[in-house]
Amino acid sequence: MCSAFFYSPPILKRKAAPPPASSSTSSSSSAAAAAADYEKAHALVAAARPKTPIFWVAPLLMRLWKNKPSTSKRSGAKGSDCGGDFGGCRCGEGGGVHGSWMSSATVLAASASSSADNMSPSGFSSTKTIAGPSKPVHVVTVVPGNGARGTLEAPWTEVMEHMHRRMQYVSPAFSLHVVTEEDLLTRGLAALADLPVPASTEHARKTSSLNHPDILYFCKTQNPAIAPLLQHYIAQVPHVLALDSCPILTRKTRIGPARPYGPLAGFWKALPLPTERKRLLTLFETVQGFWERGHSDDILYCVLVVINAVLVDIPAVSEILKPVTFQALQCMLTNCGKQIVDCQRNPACKAALACLESCPPNDQVCRYRCIVQYESTEFEQFALCILQKHNCLRNQAAIPMSPDPAPITHFRGEKLTHEMAEEIQFGHLGGLQQKLPWSWKVISGVNPAYDFFPSQHMTYYQKGKALWYQPVFRVITFDGKQVWRRRLYRVRRAKVPGTFYYTVLDNGVTSSEFWRIIDAAEDMSWVLFYYSGAAAAAGQSYTGAILASPTGEWPAGPEESYKPRILAALDRAGIKEWELFKVNHGSSEGAPLEIDPLAERRFMYPGWAGAKKAEASAGGSKEEEAVAVA
Repeated sequence: MCSAFFYSPPILKRKAAPPPASSSTSSSSSAAAAAADYEKAHALVAAARPKTPIFWVAPLLMRLWKNKPSTSKRSGAKGSDCGGDFGGCRCGEGGGVHGSWMSSATVLAASASSSADNMSPSGFSSTKTIAGPSKPVHVVTVVPGNGARGTLEAPWTEVMEHMHRRMQYVSPAFSLHVVTEEDLLTRGLAALADLPVPASTEHARKTSSLNHPDILYFCKTQNPAIAPLLQHYIAQVPHVLALDSCPILTRKTRIGPARPYGPLAGFWKALPLPTERKRLLTLFETVQGFWERGHSDDILYCVLVVINAVLVDIPAVSEILKPVTFQALQCMLTNCGKQIVDCQRNPACKAALACLESCPPNDQVCRYRCIVQYESTEFEQFALCILQKHNCLRNQAAIPMSPDPAPITHFRGEKLTHEMAEEIQFGHLGGLQQKLPWSWKVISGVNPAYDFFPSQHMTYYQKGKALWYQPVFRVITFDGKQVWRRRLYRVRRAKVPGTFYYTVLDNGVTSSEFWRIIDAAEDMSWVLFYYSGAAAAAGQSYTGAILASPTGEWPAGPEESYKPRILAALDRAGIKEWELFKVNHGSSEGAPLEIDPLAERRFMYPGWAGAKKAEASAGGSKEEEAVAVA
C-alpha cells in the first residue's frame, strides 16, 4: 500500500520554439506544413490500429505531434532551479535530476540533517545533497474568514496556512500568504500592504506600496464587492485564478494571456494547433480538476502546477508530467516487444493501460487504483521490462527527506534499541488472547493513493535473520466487486533505532522506502509510522503516515489520554488531523493473511538493486543472491 508505481503514459516535453516567420507567406506555409503533419499523424493512427497488436503506440505518436514546440511566455520568467520537495516529495538526489536542471546556483533541496542513513532509492547510497537557493515565488490567496470551512473540516485560513508550510517543504523560497474576505472589506488594500514582502522581491517592488504577488488565488470568495475593491491590484498581478468564487471574480481568471472565461477561450481550445494559450487553458482545467478532488494534496497542487508551468521548474511536478520521446518508443519496441504484445493480448493488462490513460495528471489515486484493479502477470512483466529493467522513459526520483521527523527515542521508560523497535513492528502477531494473525490494523493514513484502502492489515515476520513486511488490503473495483491484494517488503534496520529501509517490487517496479516509528503507546494500543519513498523507474516520490492499533479502531478510553500525544507526533511530520483518511474495516472476512512460504523467492529478480548482496541486519551477514521471478 505504501509503494508507489504510477505508470502514466506521459506527454511529450516541449522544446524551444523556432522564431516566428516574419512574413505572412511564411506563416501560411508553416500552418500548411503543420496541417499536413496532423493529417499524416491521423493516417498513421488509422493504419496502425487494425494491423498490429501494439497499436497502443499510435496514440503516443499522436501525442508527439500534438506537443510540437510552441512559443512560450514561460521561458523568460522561468528559472532552472530545482523546486525541491512537494509536501515531502523531493525532486531527486545525486542522479535524481536531469543535467539540464542543474546549475551552479541550484542543488537539490533536502533537509539539512537527517536521522536516516542518507540514501537514494537505487541501492540506499550514503551520498546526500545539500539544499541550495531556488527562485522565489510569492502567492497570495483570498479565502472566507470567520472560521468558514470547506470539505477538509478545517477553517480555510488554517488550511491555507498549512499549505504555506507544505510549500516550504518544496522550496524555502516559496511563500503563500492568506487574506480573508472580511479583512479586505474592513481594511481595504491595507490588508494586502501588511503582507510580508519576500526579501528577494523587496528591491524589485520597492517603488510600489503594495506587495504584488506572482499568483493571486480567490478560493470560495463569494462577496462581489471584492472585485471593484481590488480592480487595480488584480491588474498588476501576472496570474489570477478564482476557484468556486463569485461570477465577477471568476471572469477575471487568467494565466498569463489565457483567459478561461474570455470570449475566445473556446476558439483557442478547439484550435487543432499547439499554442501557448491552448496550453495555459488546459492548465487551468487541470487546476480545476485538482480543486474539485479537494484533498490537501490536491489543493497544494492547484498552486504547484501553475508555478511549474509559468514560473519555475518543480521536478516533483514536472517529473510526473514527463514527456515520452521517440527514443523512448524505440527503447520499448526494441527491448520489450514481446511484453507489449502479451499485454495487448491480455484483457486485464490492456484494461490497465486504458484506465491509466484516462487518469488526470498527477491523480495518484486514480492511477494506483487502476493498477491494483487490473493486476496481472502480463502487466507486471510489461512494467518490469519498460520501466524497471530498461528505464525507457529515463525516469528518476529520490526518497524525500523533508519533512524528516525523528523516530521515537524511548519506549517503556528505556532507551529504544533496534530489538525493541522490531518488537513494536511485530506488534500483536500471535499475541493477545485472540492469537491475532496480524501485527497491526490501520486506523487511518494520510496518503490518498495508498493509505485509504479498506481492511488494511500489517503483518511483520522474521525468517532467519531477514525481516519481512506483508500488507494485506481490500480493493473495491470499478464495477463494485471486492478483491484482496497483498505486497511483500524486505525490511532492514537503518542506523538509528526506530528507522528502517523497506524495499518492494510492486507490479514490476521497485520502490525503496525509509520508515520511522514516530511514536507508540507503552501498552501497544496504537503506533504511528511515517514513511517516505521513491519508485525511481516510475519517476515518483511520495510520503505518508499510518496510525494503527490491534483492532483498526481508536484506542479505548478518554481521548485526552492518547489523542494529544498522537496529534503532536503527526505535527512533527507536518500532518494535520483533518488530512487523515479513516480506514473502513467492514467486510474484512476472508483476508489472505497466511504467509506464502515461496513469496520471498518470487520477491526479486536478477539485476534489481535489492537483489544484490547487502547487509541483512546489524550482525553484518549477507543475504543470498535473489532468484528470478517465477
